[in-house]
Amino acid sequence: MTQTDWVSQNFLAFERGLNGSAHAPLHQLRKDAFQRFAALGFPSASAEEWRKTDLSAIRGGKFEWGLANTTSEVAESDLRKIMPGPFSAHVLVFFNGRFVPALSTSGKLPAGVKLSPLADYVRGTGTDSELSNLVRQRLGSLATFTDQAFVALNTAFLNDGVVLSVARGVELQESIQIAWISDGSQTANYSTGRCLIALEEGASARVIETWSEAASDRQIFCNHVTEVFVADGAMLDHVKVLPDSAQALHVGRLVARVGSKSNLHTGVFSFGGAMVRNEICPELAGANSNCVMHGLTVVGGSQHVDNFTVLDHAQPNCESRELYKGVYGDKASGVFSGTIIVRPGAQKTNALQTNQSVLLSPTASIDTQPQLKIWADDVKCTHGATVGQLDEQALFYVRSRGVPFADARDMLVHAFASDIVNSVSTPALRDYLENQLMKKLGSFGIHEER
Repeated sequence: MTQTDWVSQNFLAFERGLNGSAHAPLHQLRKDAFQRFAALGFPSASAEEWRKTDLSAIRGGKFEWGLANTTSEVAESDLRKIMPGPFSAHVLVFFNGRFVPALSTSGKLPAGVKLSPLADYVRGTGTDSELSNLVRQRLGSLATFTDQAFVALNTAFLNDGVVLSVARGVELQESIQIAWISDGSQTANYSTGRCLIALEEGASARVIETWSEAASDRQIFCNHVTEVFVADGAMLDHVKVLPDSAQALHVGRLVARVGSKSNLHTGVFSFGGAMVRNEICPELAGANSNCVMHGLTVVGGSQHVDNFTVLDHAQPNCESRELYKGVYGDKASGVFSGTIIVRPGAQKTNALQTNQSVLLSPTASIDTQPQLKIWADDVKCTHGATVGQLDEQALFYVRSRGVPFADARDMLVHAFASDIVNSVSTPALRDYLENQLMKKLGSFGIHEER
């Protein structure tokens, strides 16, 4: 059995179940993606971008894709308890990668905002002509799979997800939450998700993507892709939240194209997983645009989180700020690989990248790789990385006030992480992240006092 046999077996079963929709125009995209994945295979241990992240659990897995779109095995009330939030009046819920109308809520959207599950438009049966055109013209145009195995794998199983369109000048005040719930109670579950987000000129929106588990008796592998188009003068705030998990394997990629005088803010919050890979890859394709990228990782046990970012400054007079922080306890490990690219002609670029990590245990580790690739001469670009334990003087100061060691440690770690949590603009989500942070800190246990 080769390392990709489980993929081939599932894809053949997927095709057999498509019936008439196998003739939909987008199915050719699926087949092309599957062929490309078959040629690429999973990244090897020697691949530079993956050498610090072990993919053996995915390569050698026996995952099954295509579980029935039903919640009969799990009560809806139980799923609501599992799902983070809701953080919005607009919530789309997916169970094992498929839309669940009974769990979703759709508040009244402003004129010019269109939000829909993706399945009908993938099958070619969607009734909204604007969304049909958007899916046909843009799906897969940013998240290409020529050299991206996991994007190819996601596209091969493209079945459902979300399409969001915000018309010119429309400001969507209420956040949109997309909740992905996976179930590992019966089998090792492979699920996919896809988001296509397009903001026209002067539009603005906030999107929150959350993940959770209905059960984790067996390993769960989630493979996700989000494509984002931010037109001139538009603004998007996108937040991704991965709660604590002992079994989950997660690979997610966000690709964005940002127009002139536009703003993109991304936040990634990872509180655990057997193996997590977050990829954030924006292109500042218009002049005078701005990008802020925040990330917070808090993991323990033997959990592993790999944050991979590529920020492409393609036009002049753009500014970016990237701050990723990590807290690693027990035997947890992490990777931060952050690249800033400044293209020829992208003069007056102002880019700052910072990665800061705190190790709470001598057996925890982080591999940090900040990089600058600059082909312009009139720029201001800096990067920096720090790795260490908690500040001894600060810890002594807090403990001298009668605070126990574990509480003092948690207070300092909370202070370290709070600026990332506070960057979240949705109050309910910010409160949830605070609770997740404190809960995770409490799980580390008390290390021997020094």
